Amino acid sequence: MKEIIDFLKQNKLEIMYGVPDSLMAGLINEIIKTNTAQVSITPNEGLAVASAIGYYMATKKVPCVFMQNSGIGNAYNPIVSLASKEVYSVPIVLFIGWRGEIDEQGAQIADEPQHKLQGEITLDQLRLMKIPYLVIDGKQKLKDYEKYIDIAKKEKKPVAFVFKRKAINSSTKNQTDLTKYSHYPTRKQAIEVISQYYKNTPIFCTTGKSSRELYEMNEKYAKQHDFYCVGGMGHVSTIAQQYKLNSNSREVVCIDGDGALLMHLGSMQTGANVNGFTHIVLNNYCHESVGGLPTNIESISVVNLAKAFGYSKVSSIKQLDEIQKVLNETDKEGSNFIEIRVSVDSTRTLPRPKKTPNEYINEFMEREFS
Repeated sequence: MKEIIDFLKQNKLEIMYGVPDSLMAGLINEIIKTNTAQVSITPNEGLAVASAIGYYMATKKVPCVFMQNSGIGNAYNPIVSLASKEVYSVPIVLFIGWRGEIDEQGAQIADEPQHKLQGEITLDQLRLMKIPYLVIDGKQKLKDYEKYIDIAKKEKKPVAFVFKRKAINSSTKNQTDLTKYSHYPTRKQAIEVISQYYKNTPIFCTTGKSSRELYEMNEKYAKQHDFYCVGGMGHVSTIAQQYKLNSNSREVVCIDGDGALLMHLGSMQTGANVNGFTHIVLNNYCHESVGGLPTNIESISVVNLAKAFGYSKVSSIKQLDEIQKVLNETDKEGSNFIEIRVSVDSTRTLPRPKKTPNEYINEFMEREFS
């Protein structure tokens, strides 16, 4: 940790753009706490790379970009078609958390199913993009990092530091005050009401803690399982929309998150035009499962945004007892957008689905909905 902080300071790496990652949460929060560099949270990883390019053009200084390795897909196009040496030749230092990492013996460390393939191909992706990289296990010295900043500066190209799971031994405690939202209902409380209300309506739930809490509710009430979108942050609403358009279900519900909504905001354009689609966003203003850094959605009225996109009915909920009332009043013939403001609650240990994603999707596809 100290070597990385020293590396940033000594090389005057003053800004970091990115999407929070659980493996680097401690590092990013330490950087914020010590004011080592300005940290700017972006809606997705591609925008982080684009932001870094703009910063370099204005300052001629090397920027940093941080992400989980799942975000390489979002970053691939602006890296290859803009920042690469073959195009605009922009030096960028990438900090990448390696979920599903491969150990020195070539075996994969156990992780969530959505990280299996991504973990296997992460280093291959960097090699394919011609990005020099250093795998960080916490044993590196300052000189090890210096070698790669020299490559970035001399060759004017992106380089990468790939962080193993135990490379950062530091608290992931969030440095941003989110206690001001503690008066809102918890995400679990909101999901329980939604789950019980839609007993025979297909529910599509976003990746992260939301899906695990929906799973918990389904197990608690012995309800058939819904679609848990364990990966692909920001894509669940599009999956739900196309399911509605191509199935016989009268209504489809999507439980989304504020970070996921921002990541691929364009999905709202289609969602607003899908009749029988109810888009519920649980808004806690942060990336809770990866360290609690803010999503920066506070400056946006998602309700006004949904109205602008053209959802038939738009609502915002701040109290638990309002949820069922609003669900009762949804437009069954049109599209609905519901924001439910929830508190940040990372204190509980959540259960994980017992079956594989493939088993759950097959069970879901065999269900008969009303």
